Amino acid sequence: MIEVTYTIAENAPIASGVYRLKLEGDTSAITAPGQFLDLRLPGFFLRRPISICDWDERSVTLLYKVVGGGTDWLSRCTPGQTLDALSGLGNGFDVAACGETTPVSNCSGSASVTKPRVPQLPSAVAMTVCTPSALNSFS
Repeated sequence: MIEVTYTIAENAPIASGVYRLKLEGDTSAITAPGQFLDLRLPGFFLRRPISICDWDERSVTLLYKVVGGGTDWLSRCTPGQTLDALSGLGNGFDVAACGETTPVSNCSGSASVTKPRVPQLPSAVAMTVCTPSALNSFS
């Protein structure tokens, strides 16, 4: 885990109340799918833990849904703004150990099992199972 100051490169709506946030900065502490960042938002006491959707050597992409004051504030951030984060949190998971097993998650919180971060699995393997209660969380 390291503390990093990221610069917002993109904060774009991708569905009603759902955003893709691309941050540029040090990603050296991110080592495996399933990890997350803890974002410090000015004016809020608690950090916001958000799953990592994708990353490379210069940037990290997060997906989030606006569900309260903190994520509403985050949705109004613009490129060029900076955010403090604790990076590389969580143990992640070893996709090589999956073998023929299919990674499955519910609709909310599925960002860490998307195809970009699980490249060695066939495209049909990384999937999301949406239960009726999970679907309700998107309305």
